[in-house]
Amino acid sequence: MGIVGPNGSGKTTTLQMITGIVKNNLLAAINLISGLFTFGLFSILSLGFNGIVIGNAVMSSTHFLTWHEILFRIIPHGLFEIPGIIIAATIGFFPMKLIIDLLKGKRIKFKYYFIQLFILSCLSVILILIAAFIESYITDYFVR
Repeated sequence: MGIVGPNGSGKTTTLQMITGIVKNNLLAAINLISGLFTFGLFSILSLGFNGIVIGNAVMSSTHFLTWHEILFRIIPHGLFEIPGIIIAATIGFFPMKLIIDLLKGKRIKFKYYFIQLFILSCLSVILILIAAFIESYITDYFVR
């Protein structure tokens, strides 16, 4: 797939924008997923930090945008990005679920856990990629 257009039409800028958004969102998801190795602690810290950053960004935006303008900028891609981030955070809590199941004396099916981790990871990445595409190409039309 290629982008065709005259010189100066913004093709490179558009590609740089979408790759920047994808990179930032995937890094946030990877941070949340890394809670796998800290029994969910890093997932909790990362969710809290992301919440503070987003809250401050929205509050700062109220100085020059109305609330409906802010919502039109967040909702289109947020419908996919927020579930993708939540799913990534869920992955970070899997070791705790495993430990709780072991303490309860449940029979552990590790293959089942790994399949769940794989499916949730793929779903999270797909949702984040869709959100980046919407943020780069479609959200602008809602704002205008």
